[in-house]
Amino acid sequence: MADSGDPANEATVVEGATPVSLARILGPLPGFDSVPAWEVVWGRERARGWTAQTRAHQLMVDVDATYPGNTLRKQLALCPRALAPSARDRCTAQTFLRHAGEIGYVGFFRTQADSVEMANVPWGPQISFLIREGPFLGGPEELVSYSALASARHQRDRTGFFVAWHQVEFPSMPSMRRDRHYVRAPRWWGSVEVPYGALVELPPVVTYFRDRLIDGDAFSWAVFITEWTVATGVFLVEEYRRAQRLWLYPRRLAGWIRQFDSRHFCRGRDGLDEVAERELRALLDLLDLLNEEPEVSSRMTQLAGSSRERAGWVRVGMTTAGDRTEAQVAEDLSPLEVPYTDDVQRHRSFASSYRRQSEVRALEAPPPGSAYAGPAGSASASPAAPRLMPPPPPRSRHTSADGAPLVLVSNLAGHDIPASLLGSLSSPLSPSVAAGLIPFLGYGDVDEPAPRVGSVITGLLQAIVDLGEATTAWAMAETSVPVSIRQRLLAPFDRLTMRNELRARVLAAERINERRAEATRSRGRVRPRDEAASAAAASDMSPATRPRSEGPPSGGPGA
Repeated sequence: MADSGDPANEATVVEGATPVSLARILGPLPGFDSVPAWEVVWGRERARGWTAQTRAHQLMVDVDATYPGNTLRKQLALCPRALAPSARDRCTAQTFLRHAGEIGYVGFFRTQADSVEMANVPWGPQISFLIREGPFLGGPEELVSYSALASARHQRDRTGFFVAWHQVEFPSMPSMRRDRHYVRAPRWWGSVEVPYGALVELPPVVTYFRDRLIDGDAFSWAVFITEWTVATGVFLVEEYRRAQRLWLYPRRLAGWIRQFDSRHFCRGRDGLDEVAERELRALLDLLDLLNEEPEVSSRMTQLAGSSRERAGWVRVGMTTAGDRTEAQVAEDLSPLEVPYTDDVQRHRSFASSYRRQSEVRALEAPPPGSAYAGPAGSASASPAAPRLMPPPPPRSRHTSADGAPLVLVSNLAGHDIPASLLGSLSSPLSPSVAAGLIPFLGYGDVDEPAPRVGSVITGLLQAIVDLGEATTAWAMAETSVPVSIRQRLLAPFDRLTMRNELRARVLAAERINERRAEATRSRGRVRPRDEAASAAAASDMSPATRPRSEGPPSGGPGA
C-alpha cells in the first residue's frame, strides 16, 4: 500500500489532543506481507517523539534488532482498530491503545494510584480497585479473536508468563530477556487460574502497566486481582448462556467472585440484568457442591478422554420455582451424586433398572459343564461356541427387604468362563504339578490319571464363581445382619477386586520364580575376581603344601 501525505506534520497537529486512529499518525499501513515497507512505518513510530524511550520500543528492539518494525507489524495485525492515545492515556509499556474500549483506562488508573496509600493496599480483590467497569454481558466479541486468546493461554501454561493476546512476538524473545519485559505468574496463580479452554482475557493492567507489575507494585497487583475476578465472573454467566456450560473454577476463585455483589458481573447494555444475577448465584451454588466432591476431577478426566478442554466444564441446566433458581448437572456423572436435571434422572433410573435385570440374569445363568442350556431350555451334549458377552455392569445401589441400602457387587458369573478352555488346554498336568496340587485337588493316588489343564482351571474358576454367588444370595436374604457386615462380605467377590487380586498374585508368583531362577544360575558362576584370587593363591603355595594332583610350578625342577 503506497504512502500518501506527510504523517509527521499530521502528528504534530492531531496526536495528544484526543485518541485517533493510529493510521492517521503513522500513515497508510502496508500489507502484512510487505516486511520491508514496515521499516518505514517503524521509522514513523520512532519519530512520534515520546515513544522512542519507552519500554515498549525497547521490547521491540530486543526481539527484532535485525528486522525493525517486524514486531509492530505482528501486533497491529491483531489490532486493526488500534488508536493513538491522548496525552492522558500515554504509558511506557504500550504506545497505542488496542481498541476504543480501553480509552481512558491509563488516565483513570493513574488517578486511582495517586489517591491510594501504598502501605494500606490490602491483598485480594477489592471492588474499589476496579478500574474498568465491565466487560459487560453481551459485549462485542469481535475485539479479540479466539486464536489470539488461545495462543496467549498456551504461552501462559507453557512458560509461566502473563502474555497479552496481542503480544505474538513472545516466542521470539530470548529466554534470558523475558523477565525484563513480561510478568511472571506468581506462585498463587494456580489456585485462581481458570480451566484450560476457558478463554478469559487477562486484565488490561498486564498490557499498560506490566512494568509496575514486574516491579511488584501492590496497587497494580490489587487491580489485577480485582479485574481478573470480575472478568471470570462475567465469563461464567456468558458461557452458560452461550453453551450451557459451567466451568469448574477453583475453590479460591469462586470465593473471590462471591465477595462481590452480583451487579458488578451482570450489567448489560440496558443496565442490570436481574435474570443473570439469579443465574450467577445458582451457578456458584452448584460449583460449590462440585468442589466438595473429591472425585469430580477424575470423573471429568475419564469423560473427556483425550480432550483436555472437555475436562474443565460440565453441562448444566436451570430450573426456576418461584423466586428460586437452581442449576443442575445435565449429563450423567455416575457414580457422583449431584443435582441432576429431570432428563438425566430418568436416564439414570432406566440404566439402573437395566443393570438390576442384568445381574439377575447373571445369577440365574447355568454353570458351565458338559450340558449347556439351549433354546427353550433344551440341553446340548457338546460345549457350545464361546459367546460374546456384554461388558460387566457397574456397581448399582439396591434396597434390601428391610429397606436398608445394600451395595451389590458385580459378581463373576458362570458364562464368564470360556467353554474353549476345556478343548484348547487338553494336555495333562505334569507329574510335578499334579503332586503340588494334592492339598487342593486330592490327586494322591498313583493309579488315578492326572487331570487335564483345562479341566483344572475351569474347575477352580467355577468354584470361585459358585462361592461368590452363594455369598451374594445369602447377603440378599439375611436381612437381620447389619448392612455394613454384608457389604464387607461381598466386597472381595467384586469383579474388579478379583481381577486386581488375581493379577497381583500372578505377578508376585512370577517375581518369586525369577528370583529363584537367578539364584540357581548364580550358584554356578565364578566371578573374575575370585578366579584371579584362586590363581594367585595357587602360585604362592610351596611344593610341600601343594596338592599332589597339581604339578610343580611352571619353570621349576622337573619342568
